[in-house]
Amino acid sequence: MTKLNIETGQLLKLFEIAQDVANIGYWEWDILTDEVVWSPRKIEIYGEDADNYTPSFEKFLAVLNEDTKAVVLEEIEAVLSNEKEYYDLKHKIRLKNSKTAWIHEKGFVIRDEEGKPLKMVGIVYDITDKMVILEELKSAEERSNYLKSHDTLTSLRNKDRLLEDIERKIESKREFSVIFLDIDNFKTINNTFGHLFGDIVIKSVGELLKEIASPGYVYRYGGDEFVILYEGTEAEARGLTEKIESFFEKNISIIGKSLLVTMSIGVCTYPKRATSAKDVVKNANSALSMAKSGGKKRVLFYEEYMGYIIAEKRSVLDALNAAVKDEEFIVHYQPKVDSLEGRVLGFEALVRWRNEKGELVQPGLFLPVAQEYGLMGKIDFIVLKKALLQLKKWHDTGFGVSLSVNFNISDFEDDRILKLLKGSDLLEYVTVEITESELMACTQKELEFVEELKRMGLKISLDDFGTGYSSLRYIHKLPIDELKIDRAFVENIPGDAKDEALVTIMKSIVDTFRLGCVVEGVERVEQKEFFQNLGLTTIQGYFYGKPMEGEEATEMLSGRL
Repeated sequence: MTKLNIETGQLLKLFEIAQDVANIGYWEWDILTDEVVWSPRKIEIYGEDADNYTPSFEKFLAVLNEDTKAVVLEEIEAVLSNEKEYYDLKHKIRLKNSKTAWIHEKGFVIRDEEGKPLKMVGIVYDITDKMVILEELKSAEERSNYLKSHDTLTSLRNKDRLLEDIERKIESKREFSVIFLDIDNFKTINNTFGHLFGDIVIKSVGELLKEIASPGYVYRYGGDEFVILYEGTEAEARGLTEKIESFFEKNISIIGKSLLVTMSIGVCTYPKRATSAKDVVKNANSALSMAKSGGKKRVLFYEEYMGYIIAEKRSVLDALNAAVKDEEFIVHYQPKVDSLEGRVLGFEALVRWRNEKGELVQPGLFLPVAQEYGLMGKIDFIVLKKALLQLKKWHDTGFGVSLSVNFNISDFEDDRILKLLKGSDLLEYVTVEITESELMACTQKELEFVEELKRMGLKISLDDFGTGYSSLRYIHKLPIDELKIDRAFVENIPGDAKDEALVTIMKSIVDTFRLGCVVEGVERVEQKEFFQNLGLTTIQGYFYGKPMEGEEATEMLSGRL
């Protein structure tokens, strides 16, 4: 084998080539003379021109900020004093034009025979690209972690973060409360002003709650629900809820609109009312559910009895879901009668639930649950389908009666209901009953939809008239064909002068706007006679019949009752 003799100069040249290939710079610092040598690559890494740059120790320090400079000098001192074997640091340097770069420097000390430092030598390489990628990854990870624990719309903490924070509160063994808040009638805000404005309301309410609840933490639990995690006694939590109630009793301004935003609130205190994170959330939610169920109080603190009520409600909900799937709902029909002729004009279709045991469940037990959990649209579809079949049977048999069905405006978002109506050739005999409070709260778009129903041939009845908004100046603007006088005005007639005066006014409205009118809740002959004398002859009530199944209603039409 031939032996190669490589001179020192050649070795240095190879070393320079290797540095260029590896993108590494070389440096020396003579400790005794303070002379500094940088390779061309090191000078370039520092953003300078290798042909016109004279390095120095001062220039090495000049590109560092004060914090980094302190760390570098400390590291150099540690290596010089033999506390550390190697100099090894990653840090930023300032380049020209306010740019920055990341470098990684490594070095060691050359000593004399007695161990006295003579030189420091080392290498440097540019790790800017690597650090940028790492910073982007770190930023992405931090963003991902943030999104996992925060709501994107409001930037508040979310429900996942809530449970973590509750667990930490429990570990600290301090008393705290979980306060659930739900915006009342938020759907109306969305329908009236649009979903974009609804989002702005959610965000604005979240910001206001942060101010009011400080130093408590505010979370967006979902939809229009918020949670406050508040450290303190139950009495202090009560004080906070009173403060929130007081604040939202008056209108607030949201992007130029003055809006009344009220809230229902449910509270559970740990450890007084719950023993675990899961229970304190569940109990606060139960209290909120009770507060939203229509009672006088909009703020409720959890009591043990609420758990039983909510459990019963959930049991009803589970059964309701199964009933919807199996279409267990049946229709009963209450007659509307021309009291002068004694002739049945039509029927109102009313939902009844015959459960799997064959038992009839009272509407008051399941309708509020169905309404609260958004099942009414599905139930109304089932009722409409069965009622239209019954109406067709009557007409095929020669009974030209009408049919009234109760609907919420939101029901018509279900395409199946519209398809069902459009598939019927008896729409001129169908009346849609919509409550006064809902019709008065309709958006312009929803009113146009009601007009579309009228163009399809259906009639529109204003149900529960006088119990809702009673904004008489809007009556002529509403697309209605009929008023239904609520039983609340009927039960004390005759004899109650105020109710008699009110229904007399209603009769004037009916005459003025040439509307049809149905009087509900007539049970006694003297009530029938009062309304006959007033000129309101279409009667619905127990006097003529309770709600009955289709066969019984057919027998009534046949005159066999």
